[in-house]
Amino acid sequence: MGTTGRLTPGRIDAESIVVPDQADPSSEERYGPDTVAALREALEQLKPTHRRCVRLRYVENRSYTEIARLMGVSVGTVGTYLHRARNGLKRILR
Repeated sequence: MGTTGRLTPGRIDAESIVVPDQADPSSEERYGPDTVAALREALEQLKPTHRRCVRLRYVENRSYTEIARLMGVSVGTVGTYLHRARNGLKRILR
């Protein structure tokens, strides 16, 4: 997310999504409590498979191959889940 921390749908792209870690209190300091709350709320509205995929990729920094193995799906399906999750977040945050 940028230096301002403002979350906008346009900032959610393939490589820059930042998922605040609930165990990391500095998330709110870096991005602001409103931004963190909005993203957490939006994540909860995603389908469980999409939400899990987002967390594995952007919180745990797992590779597509690792995610596929953990979720029991193909690497292509992981890509599809992440694409749909990003689109869902954009839609929810508009």
